[in-house]
Amino acid sequence: MENHGLVLVRFNDMPDCHIINLSGDNAHAEEDAARIVESFDGLMGNPLQSLFMIFDAMVPNITTLMDNIYFRSGDAVHYMGVNAGSETFQPVPCLFNSDIFVGNAVLAMLMQNHPGAVLEHGYQEPDSSISATSTTGNRINTIDWRPAFDVYRELARECYGLEVTPENFYESAVHFPLGIMRMDGEILVRIPVALESDGSIFCVGEVPEHAVLTLLKAFSPDSRKTLEILMQHADQKRKPGMLLFYCAGRRMHMGAAALEELTYLQQMHSGQTNFGALSLGEIGGSRQAGYPLFHNAALVNIPRD
Repeated sequence: MENHGLVLVRFNDMPDCHIINLSGDNAHAEEDAARIVESFDGLMGNPLQSLFMIFDAMVPNITTLMDNIYFRSGDAVHYMGVNAGSETFQPVPCLFNSDIFVGNAVLAMLMQNHPGAVLEHGYQEPDSSISATSTTGNRINTIDWRPAFDVYRELARECYGLEVTPENFYESAVHFPLGIMRMDGEILVRIPVALESDGSIFCVGEVPEHAVLTLLKAFSPDSRKTLEILMQHADQKRKPGMLLFYCAGRRMHMGAAALEELTYLQQMHSGQTNFGALSLGEIGGSRQAGYPLFHNAALVNIPRD
């Protein structure tokens, strides 16, 4: 795992590819989604397509955009993607093509004859839950009608014996993220990355108002269950030569064990070429219906022949 460098990926046939500027405003999310879908001719025509999207991590309404894209495209494509940007979570230009270098946008590619990605994070559902009673995009204002940080701090102390302060908030939250509980049983992980003076919490990824939340405890760094689940589903799609995106927050939690996890993954499929990059949020289809979901702390495996 290198801190500096460049990964070059060759396509036998270059996918149709566009950069679309985004408003970042839910009032215009339907319009933004329409521009993404309409930038591709024939998006609805072939279910053996995958829509691969690289978002600027600072776009605050990626989940709402995904919902609106799905309403337009349905199951006509597989959905997959990641976030780009800086781990300082400050706005920076992070998307480019031969003409422009921009932020607050998405780089979208329509990949033909592709089965879609496999995504896994390895978190399990705890017993207790709370409610995000007031949110604005990726900002949680209140939980159970109280300042979000006050509730987070109390739960961390009661459930895990952890003392969280404003000073150690980010390094603690990487190990104890929030989870959004979905009716289908899937957990969407949200890593808190910033704390405001009013007690509100910023996450990587939207948190819907009145979402049912839980405080997750991260898996042990020596656990291999995430990789076993990932590879089980990957083999059902195609024997992988893997383009792998690995969440930067997951790397922070794993520490030196992140390299061990990647080494173990290589050993599970020796002879295959595995390569990739760190990401700041991950997109994959739900297990039940293929609906696009935005995650943190996950691995995204994009199969390659």
